[in-house]
Amino acid sequence: CNSVMKESGESSFNITDYSYDIFSKMIEFIYTNTIKEMNDVTSDDLMNLLEISNEYLLSDMKKFCENSAKLILNNDNICAFLLHCEKHNAENLLRNCQSYISKNLTELQDVIRRELEPSIGPIGLLLLDTLPSNSSQQCGQKRPRAFSPSSGPATVVNNVVNSEPNAAM
Repeated sequence: CNSVMKESGESSFNITDYSYDIFSKMIEFIYTNTIKEMNDVTSDDLMNLLEISNEYLLSDMKKFCENSAKLILNNDNICAFLLHCEKHNAENLLRNCQSYISKNLTELQDVIRRELEPSIGPIGLLLLDTLPSNSSQQCGQKRPRAFSPSSGPATVVNNVVNSEPNAAM
């Protein structure tokens, strides 16, 4: 059994999953433990850097990307970063996203619903509906139904947010 890799006998190989720029930044990080021009990196580039660091098992680069993402989280990219957290097991980034969401929940609720609805399913939407939709809504007030009986296994009769954990509905 010959376990020699195909690439070991060749003078070059192709990386087709990532752009030259992303791959170059990975090589830069491997040699310098940093990426100089992170201020110029877009959120899409940062997600690609997170993905490549996860794929090539570069844990320091992954941490670097997660910390860098914290600085550019905004209402337009939070959902994409959340999906990358799950896909690439980025726990630190997940905590950063959760913190951002908790600080900006009122503005983000509609964005989260629109962007994540296909991913979070009926239970996730149910949980999202339990959160106040604006700052004037108080705990205990009724909200519109999240689901109808025909929408699936979960049916919400009165979606009421209770301030006490064991309060009867």
